Amino acid sequence: MRQKDSKCIVTDLDCWLWLSLKKGMNASKIDRLIKLFKTPRNIYNMSKDELSQVKAFDKRTVLALSDKNLQRVTDVKGKCKAYDINILTYDSPYYPDNLRRIDAPPYVLYTRSAKKINLNEYVRIAMVGNRKATEYGTAMAKKFAYELASNDVVVVSGMADGIDGASHRGAIDAGGITVAVLGCGPDRPYPYFHKELMQKIIETGMVISEYPPGDGPERWHFPERNRIISGLSLGTLVVEAPKRSGSLITANYAIDQGRGLFAVPADITKVSSEGTNNLLKEYAIAVTSARDIFNYYSFDYSDIANIKKLRKEKGMAVETEYKEAEKKKISKEEMYKDLTEDEKHIINKLSDTPVSFDEILSSTGIAADKLTSLITMLEIKGKIKTHPGKNFTLNT
Repeated sequence: MRQKDSKCIVTDLDCWLWLSLKKGMNASKIDRLIKLFKTPRNIYNMSKDELSQVKAFDKRTVLALSDKNLQRVTDVKGKCKAYDINILTYDSPYYPDNLRRIDAPPYVLYTRSAKKINLNEYVRIAMVGNRKATEYGTAMAKKFAYELASNDVVVVSGMADGIDGASHRGAIDAGGITVAVLGCGPDRPYPYFHKELMQKIIETGMVISEYPPGDGPERWHFPERNRIISGLSLGTLVVEAPKRSGSLITANYAIDQGRGLFAVPADITKVSSEGTNNLLKEYAIAVTSARDIFNYYSFDYSDIANIKKLRKEKGMAVETEYKEAEKKKISKEEMYKDLTEDEKHIINKLSDTPVSFDEILSSTGIAADKLTSLITMLEIKGKIKTHPGKNFTLNT
């Protein structure tokens, strides 16, 4: 959709960038604005007088949103073109579905990849840990990442030194896909000595950031980006972390987002493992191999690998044939298998026609926080599918 004014054509993408690049405009503020006005174009089209009538806006916000200058938008788009950076907005069908359901999601993502990767077609598991990794931690990160990637699971991490770097390398060694979520613009390798690793990730997987090209690695960026690492993923694995590790922030986000949390057991006498061992006492599930993660989700991930193999050998027609054959096998008893009563209650409200979260909330009477967790588990179990705009259908 395009709108022409007296000077230029303003696209929907321009409106997304205009809003997200505003000084002082963070994800939480954008979240509130989108909930109020639905689209950034609606906000862009509002006059200063109209903005002044919104009781929720202070003078600073009114002044900021009254400024329709698109020069920074033009500059960022130019840098994206120069570095072959793709701009992914919240309303895109390629925007990661899991990320839509977190609090204050990043409404604009900047991505770099030499491949055309739709992350919604893959299972994603985050791997995090300490920057000062021990030999044991490094070995475990590579082992788990290799096992996950070998089963066609995308490994998500933050490209930091230590556990993050080892996780990315393990996935690359397995010939799989790994995603690096940065705390700076996607044109800047950080840390710089990971420049070569970043290039390999771009060649085989994807680099993602909510910060535009040119933005540096500010200290406050990293806690913010941690919500994206866990938000992109069905679950988070903490490999090795001391008591005050930044990776524990990611673990807390995973808990708040209703995602699975796993940790690798380690020597209880080591300071380097104090954080992970504390997680195991309180929240996390102990795992000694990737199979433990697969078993937690009660899902046969070998099916995903089989589909990928068939797609490569015989083309998409085989995948369609496979899906049609699988549809015929599904019965009501199978759909209900291993479900709680609340999960069955949700299933009964769904069909092939998309139903919104609010409609499910109203028809089931289940509390919103609990409903979010139940829907996530049903998705993990392969019972339902999530569509843009928080809509859901049965996965038949």
